[in-house]
Parts: sequence; C-alpha cells; structure tokens
Amino acid sequence: MTSHFHILLVEDNQAESVLIQQVLEESTNEAFILQILVNLQSTLDWLSINYCDVILLDLNLPDSVGLATLERVSVAAPQTPIVVMTSLDDHQTAIRAVSHGAQDYLIKSCLNINSFDIVTRSIRYAVERGRIQGQLQASRIELRNLVDQNVDGILIIDQQGRVRFANPAVETLFGKSRISLGDEFGFPVAVGETTELDIVPRPGEKDKVAEMRVSQTMWEGQPAFLASLRDISERKAREVELQQAKLAAELANRAKSTFLATMSHEIRTPMNAIMGMTELLESTTNQEEWQEGLRVIHDSGQSLLTLINDILDLAKIEAGEISLSEESFCLRDLLDSSINIIRLSAERQKGLRLRISIAPDTPDIIQADHRRIRQVLINLLGNAVKFTEKGEIELAVHWINGIGSSGQLQFFVRDSGIGIPPNQLELIFDAFVQADPTIYHRYGGTGLGLAICKRLVHVMGGRIWVESQPNHGSTFFFTVNANNNTIENDAEYLPASGFSPSSHAHQQEKPSITIPPFAHHIKLLVAEDEPLNQFVLLKLLKKMGIDADLAQDGQQVLDMLTQKSYNLILMDVMMPLLNGLETVGKVRWMEQQGILSYHPVVVGMTGFSLPEDRDHCLTAGMDDVMNKPIKSTELSRILSHWLTHKPTPDQTENNPSVLDETTLLTLYKELDSWEEFESIVKVILMAIDEGTHQIEQSIYRNEPKNLEQLAHRLKSSSRQAGAYTLGKHFEEMERDGRLALMDHARQRLPALIKEVAATSRNIREFISNKNLSIKN
Repeated sequence: MTSHFHILLVEDNQAESVLIQQVLEESTNEAFILQILVNLQSTLDWLSINYCDVILLDLNLPDSVGLATLERVSVAAPQTPIVVMTSLDDHQTAIRAVSHGAQDYLIKSCLNINSFDIVTRSIRYAVERGRIQGQLQASRIELRNLVDQNVDGILIIDQQGRVRFANPAVETLFGKSRISLGDEFGFPVAVGETTELDIVPRPGEKDKVAEMRVSQTMWEGQPAFLASLRDISERKAREVELQQAKLAAELANRAKSTFLATMSHEIRTPMNAIMGMTELLESTTNQEEWQEGLRVIHDSGQSLLTLINDILDLAKIEAGEISLSEESFCLRDLLDSSINIIRLSAERQKGLRLRISIAPDTPDIIQADHRRIRQVLINLLGNAVKFTEKGEIELAVHWINGIGSSGQLQFFVRDSGIGIPPNQLELIFDAFVQADPTIYHRYGGTGLGLAICKRLVHVMGGRIWVESQPNHGSTFFFTVNANNNTIENDAEYLPASGFSPSSHAHQQEKPSITIPPFAHHIKLLVAEDEPLNQFVLLKLLKKMGIDADLAQDGQQVLDMLTQKSYNLILMDVMMPLLNGLETVGKVRWMEQQGILSYHPVVVGMTGFSLPEDRDHCLTAGMDDVMNKPIKSTELSRILSHWLTHKPTPDQTENNPSVLDETTLLTLYKELDSWEEFESIVKVILMAIDEGTHQIEQSIYRNEPKNLEQLAHRLKSSSRQAGAYTLGKHFEEMERDGRLALMDHARQRLPALIKEVAATSRNIREFISNKNLSIKN
C-alpha cells in the first residue's frame, strides 16, 4: 500500500537538496510531495499557511544556525515531526537536537543515491512517532480536562505529606491560596479509609465538610497518595435537618404519649370509683332488677375502659407493636354482652328490634382475643344504633372451616339506617373520616372508631368491609382467625373479662369478694389523695377483712412509716407534695440507711397504662403495679401473692426466726415419698450453708456483684423451704450488693449467720416432730 507524504525540505545547499530529492525518487514504496525552502524566514512564512507531514531541516541556514533553528521551527509547527540534517563533524549537535524535540537526524555526508532506505525509514519513523506523540498529547489534554473539570477535589500527596498536585476543585473546596504545591496537607492520610474533613471557612462563608478517600499511586516515579475529596456540606446539612426533624417528631410523639397517658389517668380516676362501687353494690344486693342494672353499669364502664385502652393502643397498632391475648370463651356470652351494651339506647330510647343469629355449625367455645373482638362489635353496634332511627339491628356470626380446629369467625352487623353513599364505602375506614360532613353535627363522633376496628381486625388476621345503599341500611362484615375449642370434651373456658352472659343464656352468679386467709394479720397502708378512690379502696379492703390506714400524700406515708410497721403499701403514683415514684424512692433510702429495719412491699396504683409506665414504677423501687380502676379480684390476687405465709413486721421483730410449716408440707405433698422430701430439704440446707460461706467471702473480697447474685439465689431457696425470715436477710444482702453498700453488708453478716443456724435448727426440729430424720 502506497503512502503519501507532504515533505518540507529546508536546505540552502542546492547540491544536497538535489541529492535528497533523487534519493526520495528512488523509493518504490513511498509517494511524496516535496517542497524545498532555503532559509529560516521563508520556512516560517510557509508554515504559517501550509501543512506538511514531516520537515527535513538543515540546522545551519543563512539566517539561523544550530539548535536555535530547530527551536524556531518547532514553535511554528509544534505538531509536525522534524528530522534534522547535519554534517559529520556536527554529530553532537544532531544528538542534542533529538533531546530538544527532533524525531530523528541524518548525516548529510553519509547520504548517496542508494540511501533511499535510510531516508524513507527515518521519514516514516518520524511521522509515526510524531503521530503517537500527538495522540499522547491529546490524551494528556483530555485527561487534564477530566481532572480539572471534576467536581471532586483530586490531590497528589507525597510520602512526607506535601501536596504535589491539586485540581481546581481543591481550590474551590479549600479556597484559593489555602492549598499550594509543596505545602503540608495538614490532615491525616489513611489508605483505604473514608475520612470526613471539617474545613475552616473563610470569612463570610459557611462551614464545609469534605469526604476523603485515599489510595496509593505513583507520582514522578515515587510512591505517593491519591486523595479524592467530595464536598458533602449540603448532605451533612440535610442530615442535621433530618436529625432535628426526627428529634422534633420524637418530642412530639413523646408529648402525644404523655398527653394520652395523662388523659388515661384522669379518666381512670373517676372510673375507679364507678367500677369499685359497682362491684361493692353487686356483692351486697340480691334484688334481680338492681343486679341487671348494675351489670349494665359494669359492662358500660368496662366498655369505656376498653375504648380508652384502644385509643392508647392506636399508636402501637400503627407501629405494629400491638399484641393479642387469646383465651377460650363462650361465643354466646360474647354476643349477649355486646348486645346488652346497646340494648337500653336501642330498645327503650329508639324502639329498635335487636336480633342475634348464630349459624348452626358455629362452635360454642372459641379461642381468640375476645376483648379485641368485643371492641369491634361494640363499635359497629354503636354505629348501627346511632345511624338507625327505626327498624332493627342484627348481629350474626358463622364459622368458616380451616385446617383441623383452626378457622375463621365471620361476623356481620346489619342495620336499617341511613346507609352510606357508594363513593364513601372505603373512605369510612380512614381515621377521622365520616361519610357526610354534616354527620358530626347531627350524630356526633370523631370518625376514629372504624379506623381502630380496621387495624384491630387486620392484627387478628382478618378483614373488614361494608355493603350499603343510601336510605336502605348498611351491613358491616369482618373476619378473625380463631380456634374451635368445642371439639374438646367438657372444655373449660375463661369467662370473657368485661362481659357477662345474659339472663337467658347462663345464670350469672352474684360476684363475691374473696377474703384472704391472712387478712386479719395484715397491716396495710393506702396512699391515695382522691376521696372517691379512698372510699372505694377502703371498702374493698374492709370486705376482705382488712382495716387499712390512710395517707393523703407521700409525705404522710413517710411520717407514718416512722411510727408504725406495714406489710404492704398501696400507693397512688400521682399524689400531691411527693408523688408515688418520689415517695417509694425515699422509702427505699430509709431502708438502706437503717431507718426502716424491714422491707415494706409497695404496690403502685396508676391510671397510666403504657408498658413503659409500669417499668418506671418498678425501676423507682415499687414491687408491683396495678392499673386503675382497681378490681377486687386483682387486689385480692396482689395481696395473696405478696403476703400469703409471710410474717408481719411485728412477728419478725418478736420472733427472729419464723418458719412457715405450711410451705414445707406443701412441698412434701408435691413429692412422691418422704425420702424424696428428705433429699430435697437436705440439698436446700446444704446450698444455704455453702452459699452463706460464699457470701461471707464476697463481702470481705469487696465483690458486690457476686454478693447480689448469691443473695438473690439463696433468697429463693429460703422461701422455697418456708424460711421467710431468712429470705428477708438474703433480700437485704441482695440490695446491699446491688447498691454496692459493702460496709452495710458487713454489718448485716453476723445476723445472717445466726439466722442461717436458727433456720437449719427449726427445719430439723420440724422434721423430727413429724417422725422424720435427715441423715448427716
């Protein structure tokens, strides 16, 4: 393939010009166009308007000599390759010319007519090398443009931490004259790590933050660091804004939770009196008419409390934190109770007919969360009564079989009321939405009930929907997952808390208040400032045979504790002067200081029903917590749990070692033989003896954590054997370990050792009196 070259020959010697021309003409592989000039000036003028592929340049011209000639021509044609021509005696000049930019050189005295291969090869080499250098130069320019136009700062830093290169983005980031070549960079450089640099702003500028990533590279033949810096100032500012917004949202959420908890407490305070008095009246009257009315009051109050709880639960439902409590219950009882809530307003006030329909194949006993189901039913039934002026309301249910005993209950509530427009059927399940804006003024309500129903149904694994036509009534359907417990013979079920069977279903027994067997020996203090709640609590306790003392506020509690010993304190969390949390803190301090020689059980009473509220009470030093309104069954359970078989403060003072024989007999009855009983008692005594020795070592080694753990374990062992006085000693040791009161624990140690010996002796005497023996 023939190549075409435009050649400029600059030679003032005519004979040499002719020779070179003849040499080129002898080339069979090259085609060329030759232009001959004889001095530098004409060459410069020609190059200013013409182009050539290569220049054959004699360095010694009439108007220029040596390397100066090369420099002038290179400036005029910077991209054109140059082959210099010199005489033999000027060979060193030719070599220097190559180092100054010439692509090659020719010795004119060595050329002859047969030198065409040398000349053409030199021309091709010069052209190719010039082309490659041109490409390299273009690549360098493109690369430099990429680096210069990059929005990220690019730095080259040598091993001594000095800046060797910086692109314009670095100047933009740091400011002009802030980063100069040769300066110390001033920030630590770590390969492979991402670092945030806080850049000190110039006057009038905002703070800047850069994100730096570092890798290793080479620069001018030496190891160096390549640092990429990205301006993340806006991102950091947005992060700060988001963090502030998140904090504001959390504060708002906490404020909402506080408001809801406070609202709950304020509502529960009068409800405590209502529910308590209802229980008292139910337990004292035998008139059937009164009983029916009291049951309605009780069910209505329970329904109100359920709604309060569900409003408080709405945030937890939305956050997916709601939990279900599944129990077995009678389905007929649930339906009757739900209907009874609306019976007065439906039948007597509006003259509506009420019907309950249960499909024949529907199980009698169901396992599910009846409280949540009942809330949905009461809400739907209440809406049906609200929006129905005449006609009837029907509550129906049927069973949808699943696998085994699992299935679904499908309920529907049908009314003959005003109906719902088609375009509003889906919207009514949104929070604070009502189908007609005028409904609020006519019927009242916030539009929150159906939203809660929808969320609760979804939590129970079902769905809720409605079918309706304006002026032709509405039918609300919902399903929930459930288990059929009727398939078990004589299945026992829990009465669904908060509702009672109707008179035609199951005979309702008059509620009674359990009198604990220990009631006459209990010294109990009620700390409550609300008069109605004082009245109800004292009445409930009186029914249990307990004459309790009363304190109006926290300060009175502290004063009365210095005058009299109490087994248990029922303490309202919200009291004047000192609230319940502050008061219990001072009570526990009095124990630590030895002002109180015993540990009174403190049970908090609160209208706050959030889980964290209970945690706050326990953390403050309370032993247990009851939610208002206080129920007699719950009160009896609490008292039985904390006080059964436990000595009163006076008994502890008068008899330093109290052994509850009932506990030992109960332990024996649970075992298969006396031999097994002997073995277990022996193990307990050995564990107490060895554990006491370890406690002594922990005290003298100043190991409070070990003391706490040992005492906690031995406290349980002692109580298992009925040694409640000894358990009290271990409980005090446990508290000393938890609070790191090692001096106090050291003072208690002699009494503990004495009590261990007394307990061991009492247990052995008990067994001996029963004609038993424990072999040593």
